[in-house]
Amino acid sequence: MLTRGLVGYGTGSIKEMIFKNNYGYHVLIIGFISLLLRALYAVPVVWLAGFGKAALFLYLQDSLLYCLGNMLLVLPVTRILLALYRWVAEDDLTY
Repeated sequence: MLTRGLVGYGTGSIKEMIFKNNYGYHVLIIGFISLLLRALYAVPVVWLAGFGKAALFLYLQDSLLYCLGNMLLVLPVTRILLALYRWVAEDDLTY
């Protein structure tokens, strides 16, 4: 939820200038923010685990899967939002 909130704030602050037709930016921004948040979460996780190498390795492995999962989930969400944008742009709002 924090990842999506930060992406929404960043997108809103630049008024979607680079996001309208460049879907690769969505994937990269989500990946970067996910990686940043996982790095921030690593401090208490590693500290509570006693600075063990096994805990650090498992956390890094989990973080990689988390970031890749978030980046892959951007693609279907982008397709849905694009279809919604086109539907609203047609002014045919029959619900």
